[in-house]
Amino acid sequence: MHGVLAAVLAAAEVDPDAMRPSPLTSVVVGFLLVATALLIWSFLRHLRRAQANLGPARATTADPSDTGTDPVTDTDPDAESP
Repeated sequence: MHGVLAAVLAAAEVDPDAMRPSPLTSVVVGFLLVATALLIWSFLRHLRRAQANLGPARATTADPSDTGTDPVTDTDPDAESP
């Protein structure tokens, strides 16, 4: 099988000077560029809206080290000790 494939590839020599990209390639690349730019624009717009809608909810924790409970003072008397 490999011999047949090698023979077909050897018979179909391609002249690199005769090869040119299709005009359709330019259209496809242009479309992909425009689609990517629109997706990035839409994503950034939605991020701005989400940040604006969060408003005061983002500022509820003033101290980032505050986790909500203090393990020394917040003990459960019924809890089992390790």
